[in-house]
Amino acid sequence: MWLVYLRFFDVNNAYQAISDDRELYNQVWVQLKNQHGFIASLVELNDLCIKFRDKSSIVSTLEDGAMREDAKQSFYDKVIEASFVSLMALLALLKKSPGVALVFRDSARTGEAAKQLNSRARRKGTLLPFANDSTTHVQCLDQIYAQANEVQVLIRKMVRSWAYASRGMFPVSVGRNNSTDEGGPQGVGEWVLWSQARVDKQLEKRILWGEIKDPARAISKTLKRYDGALFRLVDVCRESIYFQSVPDMIACMRMISEERELIVVRVKNRMHLEEEDLLNIGFRHVCINVRVQNYEAEQRGVESHVCEILLILVSFAELMTPERHARYVAFRDVMGT
Repeated sequence: MWLVYLRFFDVNNAYQAISDDRELYNQVWVQLKNQHGFIASLVELNDLCIKFRDKSSIVSTLEDGAMREDAKQSFYDKVIEASFVSLMALLALLKKSPGVALVFRDSARTGEAAKQLNSRARRKGTLLPFANDSTTHVQCLDQIYAQANEVQVLIRKMVRSWAYASRGMFPVSVGRNNSTDEGGPQGVGEWVLWSQARVDKQLEKRILWGEIKDPARAISKTLKRYDGALFRLVDVCRESIYFQSVPDMIACMRMISEERELIVVRVKNRMHLEEEDLLNIGFRHVCINVRVQNYEAEQRGVESHVCEILLILVSFAELMTPERHARYVAFRDVMGT
């Protein structure tokens, strides 16, 4: 009984802490909905999100089968590797023979390359929790961060191209070049169109790009929200694009849907008219989880790493202060969501 009471006490305190922030965001939401054409744009946005989800569900189904094949292949890989080790032990006894030593050296190089190839061929990126027990999920936080740092360069190139074609904006610093973890940037002076910043090198240097998630925050989130399941951590590498209007956001989403070198694995539409605003405290945005699928990603070994793309209206972003974001994170941690 005491545990239930304490739990209720924590949840109530967390809710009270974000109640004013929630009211502020809801006021902005009401103002936007009263604008001419805004509701129609939201309906179009939601229809596009549904198409994204339908496509991502097909990808998930196909990956389930691919993962089963990976599981089978991993067994045969182990057999081959065990046989190879036995062969190495046998040939090691003949190393004093120059002829055998030469053969052994060439065979060892071939075997080493095959092991690296087999290792790279297995799925090693952050995977969403598909309903398949045989999925090879990531179990190492270092691995996630190594891949996040590699894929960040690739995803940022795409983000820039999408922003250029859809009137996307980025925040620029007014002081120190820093940003919060999971949300609105700190020290923001204004939001500028990427089409302007790309031709102004001084302005481009001031842009606050998305940062790799702070490791301490990643560990906390994994333990508090995901019960230690590292593979559910799919926002270590993330970027945000900001927009003045929903039509511009829709234009960006269409570009993402047409990107041939990208696989969309999940979409969360926080801009839906019927979206419950409690868990996200009224802060509205669209969250898209993607994987980069091209030659460079495969060469870097990050083709299975899941990244996060946030599409946010400036009307909301300019209200997200560091203090409000800290309260939001604390609330989500208490709720375990």
